[in-house]
Amino acid sequence: MAKQERFYINVFNGCNLSCSHCFNDGGFAEEAILTTPEILCLVDEAVDILKITEIQLTGGEPLQRSDIFPLIKELQDRGLAVILQTNGFFGQEPAKKISQLAREGLSLIVSIDGIETNDLFRGKGVTSKALENVKTLSNETEIRINTLLSSSIRWKEIEELAELGEKFSIVLAFNPVCPLGRADFSLMMEPHKYFRWMYRLEGLRNRGIQVRKCFDLIGGRLMERENCPVRKGATIHIAADGKAYPCGFLVNRPECLIGSYRGESLQNLMGKIPAGCRLLHPDCQICDYHLREECWGGCPARILGLNGRFGEKDLYCMASCLPSKGDLEDEP
Repeated sequence: MAKQERFYINVFNGCNLSCSHCFNDGGFAEEAILTTPEILCLVDEAVDILKITEIQLTGGEPLQRSDIFPLIKELQDRGLAVILQTNGFFGQEPAKKISQLAREGLSLIVSIDGIETNDLFRGKGVTSKALENVKTLSNETEIRINTLLSSSIRWKEIEELAELGEKFSIVLAFNPVCPLGRADFSLMMEPHKYFRWMYRLEGLRNRGIQVRKCFDLIGGRLMERENCPVRKGATIHIAADGKAYPCGFLVNRPECLIGSYRGESLQNLMGKIPAGCRLLHPDCQICDYHLREECWGGCPARILGLNGRFGEKDLYCMASCLPSKGDLEDEP
């Protein structure tokens, strides 16, 4: 089985927030979440058959799990780099424990979807607390801010995040809203505008700000190639209750359920990833972007959310939606 650098586990579906754009409808707590011994057995198997070196803990909000910090320590003791994905809305005690575990390699991905827009989606006061924690912990560990490009966000908010990234050496990553769970089509950024903004993100990178995945429209290429492991059939996501899905975006979709780790080995589950997830629209099969491996046919989860089935074109299709060069300088 192919080597895989990172493995994803949803360790707790409960959340301290109820965000209006949550793709997996997080917020309720699972009654039968995987125990720490079960997670460690799963991780040991992943290390053995996939040769993983990193674990990314997702949710819900992982910090709501009562034994999250002992679990992280156990994973670190196995020599693994641990990445904690969080909404950043936590107090001093969790921040202190994160700081301690950062000395052994814990890093953070903090979801902040703009400045004003983040509070709009997540609740009043969430952004200020998340930014406070990011600034404090940036001296202790590597931090990446994940930002969703939605219909609500303004370019001014991107500039503010860029200033934050520049000042505190924080990596910035931008992705579209995925229309699953509580998120719907109305939250999605218009495709031409999305690509114009991806072009402007390249300008931030040229200023020395650490920006992941932007688009060189002049050269007609992604600055970082799309790398959808679902398309390659080379990944799996384990939900908080042990159920297995092709990726985290497809959790709780009945048609995407692979099985349960409580009933099957990881190796067996990896062999059952639905082929439908990898279906390509006929136009994609002959597209230059796909043939150059810069696009793997778009995000399967986004396609499913918009069309109710796989095998259609992605809303953010580069071949169909790139603006003309004359549109590049339009106001964002």
